[in-house]
Amino acid sequence: MLEHLVMIGIDFNTARATGDKNFWLELLKHVAPHLKRVTVLSLKKTAMPVSETEIGGCRVVIRYIATGVLDSAGATGWMVPRRLGAIEKTLKAGRLLSELDALLKEEPYQHIHLMDNLGLANRIIAGNAASRVSVTAFTYQGAWPNLVYDWFLRASYSHPNITVVPFCDAYREKLGGIGVTPDSIRRIPWGVSAEGSGGAGREPGLRPLVLWAGYICPIGRRDFLFAYDTARKALEDGLKAEFVFAFKPECHEARFARLDRPDEGITVTSTSEAQFAALKSRADVFYSPVITRDVIVGPPLTWIEMLACGVPIVTTDVEGVSEAVTDGVTGYVAAGEDDVVDRLKDAVRTYGSMKDRCAARVRERYDIAVSAGRYMALWRDLAGQAAHAETRTGLKGATAGAEACALKVKGP
Repeated sequence: MLEHLVMIGIDFNTARATGDKNFWLELLKHVAPHLKRVTVLSLKKTAMPVSETEIGGCRVVIRYIATGVLDSAGATGWMVPRRLGAIEKTLKAGRLLSELDALLKEEPYQHIHLMDNLGLANRIIAGNAASRVSVTAFTYQGAWPNLVYDWFLRASYSHPNITVVPFCDAYREKLGGIGVTPDSIRRIPWGVSAEGSGGAGREPGLRPLVLWAGYICPIGRRDFLFAYDTARKALEDGLKAEFVFAFKPECHEARFARLDRPDEGITVTSTSEAQFAALKSRADVFYSPVITRDVIVGPPLTWIEMLACGVPIVTTDVEGVSEAVTDGVTGYVAAGEDDVVDRLKDAVRTYGSMKDRCAARVRERYDIAVSAGRYMALWRDLAGQAAHAETRTGLKGATAGAEACALKVKGP
């Protein structure tokens, strides 16, 4: 029986922010009414007071754990976690275990879900937790030498008490290929709520708005500069459109100020969540080329949010893209870097005819209610397996005191 779920992640907040954090907020609204308690342990750069609320009769408690130097995004690292951050996440495993031990005494939990890959800390938590553990796998970043990166992922995810949850089939296959046990992998796609139609806030007579965002893993500086240069080429080649390159404040570098040329049809700016939401409501095309060939995209949650708004995506042909973007149906996929300008022209010409198909893609594949149902089914299944194992041999790595607490909540 699953009554108390623990979720652990980086920089989780109670308000909408950017990127994947919005998914967990929306998911929480759907799963909480089926639980008695959800405890969120959020690693943050600075300490914050405990937050507590109620959702559908479920007590939701958010405890913040100060990290000091951990930063999941920055001007140098962007959306790819810094190596220092990867080290610190491992060092914070002891603090997380202390929090989990305290929770067992306060109100025993039956499952732990890691909203972020905490690296080698995954194994430490899984080896000592009094429940099964699941962990989200976002993208294959390919930013390190592949042999080192593959070893890191395999070490992070390969533990008998861990179930890995990638968002796309391409990443599921990759994980199996690098040595993660296929039986421990369960794909569950992102989910979003319907958000209306893109372009709704644009005044008649204005040029179509092509929006780019640095809110996406694994978008980085090289991808931005390529997208910027390609946008300029498209404009010089006669494309009638307005480009906006929107950054998180911490990712907008001072040197980018010289690239801000609104008189020429290109705006490069730092945006708050509210400002980005306003841009989303005006956008006609979402422009998101990825030029690192070794990556596998999730696809990014921001793509799904834009599709839900009826906005087609223009991107490049990397693994995982086809699960959300069908060329000529929900956007355009450039065969290579030289093909991007033509695909931008196609999108600006045809975006109006794609709105319904984009929204339909989200309803068919990325409904938040469906995603929440699949997560609940997985968590209940794993909680049931752990309870069954407790009755026979006790969960490996749990303390005697933790075993006693866990036995009280065993169920089918």
